[in-house]
Amino acid sequence: MFLEQLKIADFRCFTAREFEFSQKNILLAPNGAGKTSILEAIHLLSLGRSFRTSDEQSLIRIEADNYYIKGQVGDDSGRTTMETAFSRQKQRQTKVDGNPVSVRELMGRFLSTVFYADDMELVEGPSMFRRKYLNSILCRTNPRYFDHLSRYNRLLKQKNAVLKKKTARSLRP
Repeated sequence: MFLEQLKIADFRCFTAREFEFSQKNILLAPNGAGKTSILEAIHLLSLGRSFRTSDEQSLIRIEADNYYIKGQVGDDSGRTTMETAFSRQKQRQTKVDGNPVSVRELMGRFLSTVFYADDMELVEGPSMFRRKYLNSILCRTNPRYFDHLSRYNRLLKQKNAVLKKKTARSLRP
């Protein structure tokens, strides 16, 4: 699947823009024109989250109350419309072909990967960065892996909480 069309409204520096894509694209524009914001919007459609921030409020253009992103992806088997919107008063709404979906249900529908200068930690940094990156790719391609990883992380937190509590008790006089 590839992105054929992208519509952005009140997202980062854009008031309203539409973009048409082919299977091979290059984004060329001067610094500060919004190239990274376009990539961020695509990533948000694909994974349901930004690669730059976890604060969704900061994605809304300054004078606006919400953002809206719509993309059409397609391949030989057909077309899919993906939409996401977020307002300052409500949670994010995500739809695929007009039907509401959860972030988990986005996994594997339209794959995207971002690699930018800050990701050099993958090569040069500790192994935890490589594990996190590989886990994110595996979660996108295999929803069962996402379920297992979520369960593992939840159990790991519980185990650490029990150990911390037990250690605190053993240190008391």
